[in-house]
Amino acid sequence: MRRLMEMLLILAFKEYGIEGEIRGTDGNFLQLSDIVSKAIKNPTLGLSRNAKEYLELFREKGNLSAHNPFHNAVKKDLEIAQPKFRHLVEELFYKSGIHK
Repeated sequence: MRRLMEMLLILAFKEYGIEGEIRGTDGNFLQLSDIVSKAIKNPTLGLSRNAKEYLELFREKGNLSAHNPFHNAVKKDLEIAQPKFRHLVEELFYKSGIHK
């Protein structure tokens, strides 16, 4: 989920021609936390209020699963989050140009 969100954000920045905003001075993409922060604040992307909220929610959930050896996401976690994730992914599909 975290990787899909990250890739859709990168594609959205590319679609809007503002990819440079999420690249560091070395040319590499910034950390996901920085990309999310820039996406939330970026008026060009024009993310909905819900998408902004969900970006931070899923970044946090993804970090727990990716970086905390004592956290394991279980099926119930995903079932509860599924409607919000679907909303976020669908909006990012449009913003990234994948779905028109």
